[in-house]
Amino acid sequence: MSWISGWPITFWVGDARRKCASCGRAASRCGCGSRERLQESRLPAEEEARAKSSFLASMSHEIRTPMNGILGMIELLIGTDLSEEQRNTVGIIQTSADGLLRILNDVLDVSKMEAGQLDLESIDFHLPELLHETAHIFAPKAAGKGLELLVDVGDGVPTHMRGDPVRLRQIITDLLSNAVKFTKDGEIVLSADRIDEGTESNRIRLSVRDTGIGVPESKQEAIFREFEQADQSTTRVHGGR
Repeated sequence: MSWISGWPITFWVGDARRKCASCGRAASRCGCGSRERLQESRLPAEEEARAKSSFLASMSHEIRTPMNGILGMIELLIGTDLSEEQRNTVGIIQTSADGLLRILNDVLDVSKMEAGQLDLESIDFHLPELLHETAHIFAPKAAGKGLELLVDVGDGVPTHMRGDPVRLRQIITDLLSNAVKFTKDGEIVLSADRIDEGTESNRIRLSVRDTGIGVPESKQEAIFREFEQADQSTTRVHGGR
């Protein structure tokens, strides 16, 4: 220990002479301690991630129980004597409830993703039906804003596809939700076009086009980051993220 005259400062010089027990180098030049501290700091972060995943999985299980009850009651309601308008309304409620249940299932997938165990399904589904059902959820809100919501399935697009319809519906839902939120007037078009005409494969381009505020080219990269918006003032005007 040394003193600097006139200042109450103490510093140690012993580390310069101390040897590392692992590699034998001078402690001041050894990186073992840094690796040990890094490992020590990593452990709490991993514990926190596991705790978060456990909490999300537990909560999603708890919420799914009453959600399944709601879906069951909807099924019973559909079986009763309803007018055409009431049946359409209940159908929208059912589709929305199914969407919420899918979101709860997605919450469960967070823990699978962190564990590297998330697998995509490969099952048969009807593509035009999926597109129309997803768009139908947003039809009332779009109509309330005076927007025209269209689904355009191009020539040559096969009706039956194989893949993961749940993930596809989730992506389309996010795109349509933003389109309705940020479009003041005009139209929103959900399109499906085949992009490999003349080949044996079926590659389909799905897109959502709207007449909304748009995203400046300089901000297009930023919006793909978590919790980022092209213009933070849009939260105040349009709400949400």
